[in-house]
Amino acid sequence: LKADLGCSMTASSSYSSSPSPPPLPCPIQSFMHANFSDRLVRAILHDGFEAPTAIQSCALPTAMAGFDVIGMAPTGSGKTLAFLWPMLIHVFDQRRVVPGDGPVGQGQGR
Repeated sequence: LKADLGCSMTASSSYSSSPSPPPLPCPIQSFMHANFSDRLVRAILHDGFEAPTAIQSCALPTAMAGFDVIGMAPTGSGKTLAFLWPMLIHVFDQRRVVPGDGPVGQGQGR
């Protein structure tokens, strides 16, 4: 599938504590395989996206597994969403900020 999608996926060898880098996840063929919440998958499908594009098929599982991703693909191929969806999941998984949590730009000069 990687070759069919044109995915060239390699893990960085900068992991000094292990003899070889961890394996990268396989590309996905459906948003149902992206490890997204049911709510996000429904929203994606509702917006007219039927299946991941080639860049999304490779980038989504890689980003969701915690790897850094560099993607090159033509304009309009879905790169932005391939980076945006995992980012949104990360942001929404954070606990709410409470007073005393530190400098988080809450307008200290009010």
